[in-house]
Amino acid sequence: MAEDTQIPSTLEPPEPPGTQEDTPMLDVHPAHHAASTWRDFFVHIATIVLGLLIAVGIEQTVEYFHHRHQLIQFEEDIRAEAELNIRIIDSTLAVNVPAHGWLAAIVKAAQQAPTANGFVTLAVPAKVVPARYQFDNSNYGAVPSHGVWAVAKSTGIVELIPKERAQIYERLDWEATECIRINGISDLESQNMRATLRGLGVNLQPGANIRLTSAQRDRLVDAISKSLAIAHWDDVRYAIWKGASDALIHDVPTMRDMFPYISRAADQVPEP
Repeated sequence: MAEDTQIPSTLEPPEPPGTQEDTPMLDVHPAHHAASTWRDFFVHIATIVLGLLIAVGIEQTVEYFHHRHQLIQFEEDIRAEAELNIRIIDSTLAVNVPAHGWLAAIVKAAQQAPTANGFVTLAVPAKVVPARYQFDNSNYGAVPSHGVWAVAKSTGIVELIPKERAQIYERLDWEATECIRINGISDLESQNMRATLRGLGVNLQPGANIRLTSAQRDRLVDAISKSLAIAHWDDVRYAIWKGASDALIHDVPTMRDMFPYISRAADQVPEP
């Protein structure tokens, strides 16, 4: 009789060697037994809900600290921008105000110049450069910026800022935009003035004597006066931007509290 052979208890093929060790798998264990009572059912539901609450809480905590970091970084950036803008505006006004005063002196000299045989001889006044600008011109020629608030609005950070604080930033941005607009108009009027001077063959060199007809003198006075009017307003707008920036640095609580800073800065710009 042939030897008895043992029949395998299952027909499943053996697992390939190394399968369990080489391939990490996540074991999902079903409940050991179905909920047999209402108590077991509610315990099971409570466990699921508690797990979800813990997950949501962790997510909210991470998001809170992320937003807090964004706000802190935004505050640092916009404060640094305001501080730099104040230095740039101070340097700009240190040059512009005396230069505009010099143009006003030219207008006055032209108006007071006597007419002889239909001609006037205009003595161009000396030009004054303030001593404090001579020692520090590192910021002159730089342009103030207001990009931090624009980035905050484009990235959604503005939604995290309290309403009253956001109004302060919005007002500062509006003052900056208005200053840039007036500055563009002033540049155009300055170009028109220079075009008139070229047409008259006039080169405004301090100490020079310029001989013009009465009509030419009137054209000169008109061109300089128009340029001077908008240039002075440009200086005032720069000062207002500076005042708004100063208010931000001093952490004013509301937009209304910005106005004393703005008024004080604007009043410091002398009439040419």
